[in-house]
Amino acid sequence: MNDAGLAVLDIEWWDWAAVAQELGIPVSKVRQLVKEHQLAQAVPIAGAGPRVPADFLAEGEIVKESPAS
Repeated sequence: MNDAGLAVLDIEWWDWAAVAQELGIPVSKVRQLVKEHQLAQAVPIAGAGPRVPADFLAEGEIVKESPAS
């Protein structure tokens, strides 16, 4: 599935600013976390920029395992 097809999934997507606010860090740190593969991102809507699934965050922290694990 390409990134454009992700918009059809029932997922809440957060931009980097919302992720930064949830984690209490600057947006530049979100970029670093993505670059270091500590946080996954996708572009679910063409032209909308990178987004992170909201389910990857909980209580101000990055969720390390999926709920299905």
